[in-house]
Amino acid sequence: MLSEDRPRRSDEVADLDAQAKRRERRRANVDAGIHELERWLDDMVAGGLAAARQRTHASFDEVAARLVDAQAAGLAGRVRGLSSAVHGGVGWPDRTLAEMGELHLLIEAWPRIGDLLEPLAAQVRTQIGFPTSRGDVLAGPAWSDRWDVLAAVVVENPDLTSRRVWLQGRTVGGWALLLDHVPPGGQFEAGAEVGSSFEADLHRYPGAGSHRVLIGERRGETEAVAGLSGCAIADALVGHALGVAQNPWVRQTPMALDSVVPVDGDSWVVADEEGSALPLVGPCWPLLALSGGNPVGVFGEWDGSELLPLSCWADGALVRLV
Repeated sequence: MLSEDRPRRSDEVADLDAQAKRRERRRANVDAGIHELERWLDDMVAGGLAAARQRTHASFDEVAARLVDAQAAGLAGRVRGLSSAVHGGVGWPDRTLAEMGELHLLIEAWPRIGDLLEPLAAQVRTQIGFPTSRGDVLAGPAWSDRWDVLAAVVVENPDLTSRRVWLQGRTVGGWALLLDHVPPGGQFEAGAEVGSSFEADLHRYPGAGSHRVLIGERRGETEAVAGLSGCAIADALVGHALGVAQNPWVRQTPMALDSVVPVDGDSWVVADEEGSALPLVGPCWPLLALSGGNPVGVFGEWDGSELLPLSCWADGALVRLV
């Protein structure tokens, strides 16, 4: 460790100067990329949604590629998400406007990042694409609990396979998200199987409303999940609203529901005894079969419009649905 009283060596000073220059260059690159993105988004809004739908996927990919060159990979991902929304099916206008609004909010937040509270500023940097090293995350405060592994979602893309694993704290409580990426054909690290439970210290990535964590020290033996700690739909929606207030760019909110019944029909929903209901992402026949028409616990991801059921607590066991 350096003493504050010891003069820095010339090589240390040179290294600090080089780091500062790299930060300045990246800031300039991001500034230029965001300025170009702002003009592009303004043109799209001026042309209207119908004209936006006539743009090809390739035109969105070109904008995303320029943002990657500008070292703003997070924004590039959002532009690709906007492309998917524009060319989507039923409800595409609402999804497109939501994606545009979130992009515009990031564009407005970036030049004001120095005025934001640090947790929100960190979230803005993350959304734009500034990385945080594993070492910095693991050096942060530890969050100790017994963690129940409730779900794992694997998304395969041509150049990358992603996995998100949702954990729920049993004593302290709260949600945690493990996010991993491997090349096509790669293997994810074991140790977080759905339905298992383990004691560990978790370390949270910076950013307001962030659920993403890394696992630090693990202790004891792995056990089976003993139950699903859920709540009524109305309470879950309040939790979602609080999460969006912290992080307006949140994509999926974890949601554990207690005693809900899946109902099939033209639109699938889960309903609770208080009379509240949430729409589901498409039919979910395994959930309907597991419930047998009776109340069950359900864990899933809520995107503000639909719930994607990921696991179900029925007959004393957690069953994976995806």
